[in-house]
Formats: sequence, structure tokens, C-alpha cells
Amino acid sequence: MAFIGSRLAVGVVIAGWMASGPLLHGGGVTLITHGFNGNVTDWVIPMGTAMVGHPSFDGSDVTCYEIELLSGPNSTLIVNSFRIGGPPGDEVGSGEIVVKLDWSDVSTNLVFSSTDVATEAANALRNANLLPELDGRALAELPIHLIGHSRGGSVVTEISRLLGERGVWVDQVTALDPVPVGLYGDAAVRSWENVLFAESYWQDIGGFLVPTGQPIVGAYNRQLTNLSGGGSSPHSDAHLWYHGTIDLQTPATDTQDTITSSERNAWWTPAEGQGSTAGFHYSRIGGGDRTSSLQPTGGSAIRDGLNQLWDFGAGISSNRQLLSSKSDVWPNIIVAGNGGPSSLMVGEDLDLSISYQDGASAVDPVLTVSLDPDRNPWNGNETSLLTTPIPAAGAFNVLEAAGAISTVAAAPGSYAVMMSLSQGGKVRHFHLREGVELTAAPIPLMIVEGSAGFVDGKFGFEVSGQPGSEVTVEVSDDLIQWDPLETQVLGTGSWAFSDPTSSTEGRRFYRVVD
Repeated sequence: MAFIGSRLAVGVVIAGWMASGPLLHGGGVTLITHGFNGNVTDWVIPMGTAMVGHPSFDGSDVTCYEIELLSGPNSTLIVNSFRIGGPPGDEVGSGEIVVKLDWSDVSTNLVFSSTDVATEAANALRNANLLPELDGRALAELPIHLIGHSRGGSVVTEISRLLGERGVWVDQVTALDPVPVGLYGDAAVRSWENVLFAESYWQDIGGFLVPTGQPIVGAYNRQLTNLSGGGSSPHSDAHLWYHGTIDLQTPATDTQDTITSSERNAWWTPAEGQGSTAGFHYSRIGGGDRTSSLQPTGGSAIRDGLNQLWDFGAGISSNRQLLSSKSDVWPNIIVAGNGGPSSLMVGEDLDLSISYQDGASAVDPVLTVSLDPDRNPWNGNETSLLTTPIPAAGAFNVLEAAGAISTVAAAPGSYAVMMSLSQGGKVRHFHLREGVELTAAPIPLMIVEGSAGFVDGKFGFEVSGQPGSEVTVEVSDDLIQWDPLETQVLGTGSWAFSDPTSSTEGRRFYRVVD
């Protein structure tokens, strides 16, 4: 199919992705939550704040929101939401939003399970009216990374399940020493079919009175076998370990405990570079290769955590728990890539491909490809290159669309490539990790039409071309033999040439060369 000089083809995903792996970056939501008897002030807020300092973070600020769950009448939960730091989400240039999920008021209340908490959180992420300052935009419009510690590990895997049952894909789920508590009716921790990348960082070295985490089937499972030093409990050190993969300084602190050079040397294997190529490295922001066969501790490989129900670069296997139901319409761009160069001249094509899934609707979703000078999809400064319907994938298939998208509508500059998929009144956005640099196409060398003629008895014309280029006017009597007549550097891109010998010569032909 052809669309205004752009070419787009669609098919079922059957082939693997590029060797570097599918990557997301920019315009995303990272939700972080605590566990039993926890809060968001001790380590959760410091973890979110530390992301700005990560070497792969593209920007200087994030928006921080808090979703607070309080015990209400008749065993209900009251939801409050508010901004606690940074500019509004539709203004921050990085496009990054960090959400602190605070359910400390009910984390020790036997009435509320992890599913109860997750239900309110999942509803909040999909709610277009959750945050009035976002003008009717839902946080679920952006790629989602869920991070939870202890009971919070069960909360975030349940959030992913509940989002999946309403048609929303989750980019990543990170469980930090997950401990569902049966006494509270907590759900088991699982990797669901709508999760692109899942991981569990867990330990069992704390002794009888210390909670013990667990691996998750279908995830990248990294057992933490050495957490000497650090804080008072290996269970808490699990989130400190992950903090140390975000804040790569030494010492690094989450305001409760500190990672010194001793911990840097003991807690990570040589392949993990003292934390620099572990944990957060495999997040959307970190940009690590999720298709990697690396086994840092000799057991689970990184690629084990990548969804393999479809081939996103790690092959095909049944490493995801299937959802019991799917409803609602949420169009999802799951992965995307640019198969061409990162530097182009205006008018050249972007070689793009996406894998996508939409919802319970027969209406074709609409794909928009834009160039964005920052990584925020909500501030309206994008340049649209293409808007076109693509075939509906439905809630159980993943399709791939690929094609060459012309950049003729854009001005020279540095951009992020943004894709948006809309359907049924909902939209989700996606920025490619690698940006693109557009340069102006060179101005062709030519004699300006209508400029040739005699002035004061001398024949001349205007030459236009690329500023700074050196051009020569050549002359011929027979169109066979050409001789240089005059050379000029086009300082401003034009030159008013005049032949001083034209009044004494017979018939002559002129051409310009560079």
C-alpha cells in the first residue's frame, strides 16, 4: 500500500527482531511501589529521583505523581492523585513520568489483598480524568514499567494482569524480592501475556525471620546470593541492589542505606559491571539488550524475560500466563525499530517497522508517524509525516507493519521518531530509542530561469546553488569544447554573473559546473 510517497506493508509477526533487540525510550511511565508496612518516602521516591542521573536518561527532569490509596467505608479504597515534583506531565521535555503508588494506609490491613490494591491502581492508570492537568489524557497512553518490592511484587504483576484484561500492554514488570502473603489473599506472581519483559530479583539468604522472595516463571530471574553490608535485612537490600543499578555513583544511597565500593565489588558479577549492566540497564530508559543470551549468574539468561508467545527476538515458547479474558479497546505498539541510518537528508525515507496489537474492535487502528524535537508526545510540537489506517490485529494476534516513510514534510534538525496508534477513542504513543538527524538537502546548481539577458551591453545570468560551494562558468562555441571563464564561491547561494567579453564575441554557449 502506498501513502503520499510512503510505503507501508502489514503482516503477521513470524520473524525475529534485529539482533540489538526491540527498544523503547522516552514518553514513558515508571510506577514504583512498596510492600508490607512500607511507604513511598523511604526508598521509593529516591529511586524515582535517581533515574534522572542515569547515563541513558535523555533529559534533565521528570514529572512525579503520587497515587495514594486510603481505607474507605465498607471495605473500599479511596484513590487520591497529585503531582509531587517536576513540571506537569504534558510539559516535561523528557516525557518521563514517575508514579509513586502509596498504599501504606492499608498494607497491613487484612481486608485488602494485592489484587484489591492492583485493581484501583490499574483503573487509575487507564483513567483519563485521574489528573486534570493532563487534559483528559490517561497515563496508560504511554509505555509502562511497573516496579514493586515484597508484597508490592504481587501488586505490580496483578496490575499488569488487570491492564491486560482491558487490552493494555505493559513494557516491563520488575519484581524486587516478591513475597505474596497468603494470609492477605495476595495473588501469585506471574508473567502475563501482555508483558513484553519480566524480571525478578530475589533472595533467600536472610534466615528464618526474614521474608524470602521467589523467581517468576517466564521472567529473567536473578538470584541475589551476596548482599553483605548494605542495610539490616537482605529483603530490603533487594531494592537497594536495584537502586544501585540506577544510581551508578559510589557511594550511592537511597537515603536509608548506602552502597559503598565494598558492595559494588561483592553484589554484582564481573559481567554486571558493578551494577552498570544489570537491573535498570534492561529497562526502557537503560536501553540494554533484552534479547541477550548473557547469564550473569550462570542460571537464567536475560532473554528468558522477553515475551516469547510471539518472536520479539528471543524465539517462540510458552513463557507467559494467558489472560482469562480480554475486553475494551486499547491499541498497542509493542516494539518498533528504524532499520535505516540515523542521519538523513530532508526528503529521504525512514525505514520503520512496528509490531502491534489492538483491542476488541473491527475498526482499523490509525497509525501516525511523527518527528518530535523532544520525547514528550503530549506537548504538540511534533511534525506529522504519515497518518494512515492499518489492518486491525484484534486482541489475540500481533501484526507487523513496515515501510519507508518520507521526511519531506520536516525541517532540518534533531528529532525523536514518534509513533502513535489510535482506535476507539484511545491512543498509545511510542518513541524509538535512537533519534534521527535531518540535514537540508543540497541546493542544486542551476542558472535561474528568466535571469539571462543583456545589461549595459554585457550578457549575464544569475547562478544559484549550495552556499559555500565553488562553481565555474564555462563557455563553448560548439557545445563540444568547453573552457572555464570565471570561478566564484557562492557565499550566499547566488551569483550575478556577467561576461565582459560577450560584446566582442560571436555566438557563445554557457554552462555552470561545480
